[in-house]
Amino acid sequence: MMDASRRRFLLTAGVVLSSVLHARFTAAADNELRRRQPLTDSRYDQWAARYDMLNGGHESALPRFFGLEQLRREAAQAARGDVLEIGMGTGLTLPLYSERMHLPYHASPGSVDTDSIHRVVGIDASAGMLREARRRRQALPKAQRDQVTLLQADASERLPFEDASFDVAVMLYVLSVADDPGQILRESLRVLRPGGHIVVADHVRSYLPLVAAYQNVTADAVRALSKGCRWNLDLERLLHVAAGDQIQVASRKRILGGTVELIIARLCLPPQPAPASPLARL
Repeated sequence: MMDASRRRFLLTAGVVLSSVLHARFTAAADNELRRRQPLTDSRYDQWAARYDMLNGGHESALPRFFGLEQLRREAAQAARGDVLEIGMGTGLTLPLYSERMHLPYHASPGSVDTDSIHRVVGIDASAGMLREARRRRQALPKAQRDQVTLLQADASERLPFEDASFDVAVMLYVLSVADDPGQILRESLRVLRPGGHIVVADHVRSYLPLVAAYQNVTADAVRALSKGCRWNLDLERLLHVAAGDQIQVASRKRILGGTVELIIARLCLPPQPAPASPLARL
């Protein structure tokens, strides 16, 4: 039977190796895109049609093997009521959201049914990524398609929504590639209703000392090689810097040796009147 120290060593080695391979795999393509088109949304436009293949969409076995698909599913399961997904990308979460769109929804704005999703608004800065997301939306039953709105918008700027418009804000692997993750968090919190939840999954600094040290030492190189990704974030610290004591972590989960984390946090503010529709300003 394998002893604990050997298991820890193999886990650490596996995490480091898989991370290095992913960075090397994406390096050449991303560097070429940086030379030709410096803007992030333009780079993603170029890769939109192949993004799922390169990053492990539902068709790939890698997300299932590493637990990434299950983590995405758990993030989608935390969504309810009026949902905003920032950085929708190619719409990988849309089929997961749709599983609960058919359920009855009786809650008034700000009072969320425990299971059902009323509406999903997905935004992305990349027009190319949104084209792929619209194809995924088209694959949904018509009634569910009508519950999904996709918009080109940049969360690093002011979003085109009133304050307190959504029950849940979802960000999956967005903050690690953002120039200003704090600004994106502040905007997501602004449009969140009191008592609403923010759902964030991203690359973080491992709880394994050797892996964490390796991440810190190689952080600049990894950022230069792989879509500008910061792979040693502290998600909870980012949340508290953006929201102070107005945010309360409800649950958290880590996978891949602690290098990927899902946090579900609640916005604790006094109730305020909510607009009739999350699309009121469109």
